[in-house]
Amino acid sequence: FRETSSRAEHGQEINQHLISWLKDQPRQKACQFLQSQGVAAGPVNTAQDTLGSPQLRDRGFFVRMEHPVAGPVTIPSAPYHLSRTPWRLRRPAPRLGEHNSLVLGRLGREPRGGVKASTPGHQATTQSLAGVRVLDFTRDVAGSLGPCILALLGAEVIKVESRQNPDVVRYVARSLGWKQDKAWEGLDSSAEFNQTNLNKLGITLDLTK
Repeated sequence: FRETSSRAEHGQEINQHLISWLKDQPRQKACQFLQSQGVAAGPVNTAQDTLGSPQLRDRGFFVRMEHPVAGPVTIPSAPYHLSRTPWRLRRPAPRLGEHNSLVLGRLGREPRGGVKASTPGHQATTQSLAGVRVLDFTRDVAGSLGPCILALLGAEVIKVESRQNPDVVRYVARSLGWKQDKAWEGLDSSAEFNQTNLNKLGITLDLTK
């Protein structure tokens, strides 16, 4: 099995040996041994495994914060640390239309349908993107994550949604047992939305006009 061609030829046999060996090995121990032998191997983790990861714990990847609707939540933080311009958690993800008065008031427009905003967090002036303003029209987890990183690095990111068609990730909360009369609260309680929209301001606009 030393050559790539022979390993490919005897792949099924190799897999049988691996399965027989792996079923009696603790997952982490098996990964460490394979890595020590130059084999690219890693565990397939559950969400609970990831939350309890010693590596992620020691680098402070998960943080605890208070959300005005969802309550105390544990969420992922910035994917990397910058020594001179570190990320800062200034506010939780915005409720639907939370910052209409703040943002639209700057434009001399009368906001409609907003909710009372939470107390703004401290705006750090030493962050690398301080002073940069970003309009975020993205949707879903993949779209929201990029602007979230910009917000963690100091940019003022304004999440733009409409009440008729909010970000689809907000609807994830409805599968968690929210009652019909709590529908709007449920839209502000999606774990996926709240973890990918940190530090953003949020407004609702009629995008048909």
